[in-house]
Amino acid sequence: MGNALLNLGLLADDAGQTAETHTRLEESLAQFREIGDQWSIALVLMNLGDLPLAADDDALAEPRLRASLALHRQLGDLATASYPTFGLGQIALKRGDAGLARRLMSQSLTWRYEAREMRPIAHNLERLARLDRLEGRFEQAARLLGAAAAMRVMVQVALKARALQDVADDVATLRRLLGAARYAECWAEGQALTLAQAVALALAPEPALAGPRPA
Repeated sequence: MGNALLNLGLLADDAGQTAETHTRLEESLAQFREIGDQWSIALVLMNLGDLPLAADDDALAEPRLRASLALHRQLGDLATASYPTFGLGQIALKRGDAGLARRLMSQSLTWRYEAREMRPIAHNLERLARLDRLEGRFEQAARLLGAAAAMRVMVQVALKARALQDVADDVATLRRLLGAARYAECWAEGQALTLAQAVALALAPEPALAGPRPA
């Protein structure tokens, strides 16, 4: 019953039915709590955190994501722990705490890479590219965006609407800062990286370029 309610909630989310999604996930959480299924409780809490996160209600999202992360770490499931960790990194990024955002997103990327949790890795690369752009590492940011695009083709996962706009904003800014030709060169270099090389680049930022940082 818990799994059926969880799946109904995820289907409702795909259909954009936010209220229905929340109701089904809360019902699923109650079922799993009744039988003490800790892993499933952590999974539902993660999804309940993602809902307000997508709606920019970080105050509601954060405690749910933290609870999910704590349970997954307690259970030793670091692959799944990477998801709430990434969500907490997004909250830190929106709050302007670049240091915390980088630590969380890098940790999420490390866990995903070690567990071969391939499908979401491109999202980590894109968010770390945004941090690089904000911190003046424009060429590295362009390379990571190229690597992320190649990764999305490989695993056949498209960008959702909001993430697509974020990446488009980063691309436009980097093209302006680097010039179209240099941006294209760096992006192509990123496309040619192996997964291991892309992850290593994301986890070990290059020095920033000289010059003003973008707003």
